Amino acid sequence: MNLQGSIPSEIRVLERLEKLDFGNNALIGSIPPELGHLNKMKFLALNTNNLTGKIPEEIRGLDNVGKSIF
Repeated sequence: MNLQGSIPSEIRVLERLEKLDFGNNALIGSIPPELGHLNKMKFLALNTNNLTGKIPEEIRGLDNVGKSIF
């Protein structure tokens, strides 16, 4: 993939999303805390981008997501 830009906060509407692989792209900005509202999430990859800031606490609270994927 070659995604560019920021991750929109509107991603929160994808309530049934289980896998999100945005790894190895050109994403910028911060990680939206709205990702933490995706309770069905089992896999989340945001590695190798140009994201800034801290991992939001909301994402750290996702029980189904492995913790070594960032």
